Amino acid sequence: MNLIVQKQLSPVAFKFLKDDFYKVYNSLGITDRCDDHFKTFIDLYNQPGRYYHNLSHLYNFLQVANKELSRIKHPELFKIAIWLHDAIYIASQKDNELQSNELFQQLFKSCLNSFQIEYVSDLILSTEGHKPQNKQTDCALFLDIDLIILAAPTSIYQSYSDAVWNEYKSSYPWSIYKLGRKKVLKAFLKRSFIYFTPSFQQKYEQKARYNIQLELNTTDGLNRV
Repeated sequence: MNLIVQKQLSPVAFKFLKDDFYKVYNSLGITDRCDDHFKTFIDLYNQPGRYYHNLSHLYNFLQVANKELSRIKHPELFKIAIWLHDAIYIASQKDNELQSNELFQQLFKSCLNSFQIEYVSDLILSTEGHKPQNKQTDCALFLDIDLIILAAPTSIYQSYSDAVWNEYKSSYPWSIYKLGRKKVLKAFLKRSFIYFTPSFQQKYEQKARYNIQLELNTTDGLNRV
């Protein structure tokens, strides 16, 4: 698992994103919107305040999704949801998922059918609280891949943890952020399983719990500014 956490993508990684994006749009028959949409999403994910929820996150998400394609019922729509799920992201806001879904509706309501719209919306909205909107396997798998960073090698996980703090530091002091972060991490540990699909539970559950517990153990001793 070759996960990255960085502000700027390498040319090779960026080309992967672009090629994959255009392939999806070609498959869905919406090539006339491809250039405009690609620019829109790149601009959104490259916004200055994004240290984790940026193109690196999309790169990780798509890399893992491509390894799971045989399990995904609607891979092109699944990938549209990947691009849209964090399209709107401001750390201090509580409705990023809803706004991202609204953007999706605006961009795609005239080029996807009602089933396709509902499918993508369910995936986007499931990321709010990381609870599946339906019982479809794609929805559970989408959430599992979104949280793959929790099971990254510990050094990469630390970079992820630092990046999330950097997204919040302009809005909250460390003392307040720390309380909220610990609440989120403890909520994951209280679940019977962090991951929803059996394969992810088997491969990644133990490492994710180790990383989360390690962050909890060290957070109180940190004094970040």
